[in-house]
Amino acid sequence: MDSALSYHQKAIDNLPSWSSSYVNKIETLVLKYGNTSEARSLLDTALKKTGIGMAESKILLDIYDRKFSAALIEAEKYQPDRSHYIGEKYLYMADIYSYSENLKEATIYYDSAFISLNNDLELNNSDYSIHGYLGHACAGLKYKDKAIEEGRKAVEMIEYENFDKSDMILNLAKIFTMTGEFEEAANTIDFLIRTPVTMPSCLSLED
Repeated sequence: MDSALSYHQKAIDNLPSWSSSYVNKIETLVLKYGNTSEARSLLDTALKKTGIGMAESKILLDIYDRKFSAALIEAEKYQPDRSHYIGEKYLYMADIYSYSENLKEATIYYDSAFISLNNDLELNNSDYSIHGYLGHACAGLKYKDKAIEEGRKAVEMIEYENFDKSDMILNLAKIFTMTGEFEEAANTIDFLIRTPVTMPSCLSLED
């Protein structure tokens, strides 16, 4: 077992009821090895040990396995908690329809996310995640300049170099990809990989 998987497993062993450790190991299995079979087995264990639905992990594994119909069923059941926004659910739906090349339905859900997230911004303009999600929705609707503006704003709003910031940098890379700015997307990912350890992320050149 490589060091990343080893440390994730130690976290699971020390606190088996904590869902985040399972999520981290699932992401490592998928992103580093493309091993969705072992990731699904671990997800089954996590569901039993934590008592948490882990809907996001279910959706992502179905997407990675190109089981788009199953992913849609999970996304339709997904209910964001208090720290998330309903626009995030719409983005899952939109992305899944986009991956399955149903652009009509994808556009409907990107538009729903756009409307919902703009309403959220009126209530809380200081939440970087709303700006990041809005940038994603704008990219899906081909509002290129607005998408990049919101994606960059989400990154700039986070003062400290932490996982939140790296997540928003990855979100910006996705926005660049969706808007056809592939060189910018590659440069953004390269920046994140080569930034010192002060900027932790799920991307690494190490084991």
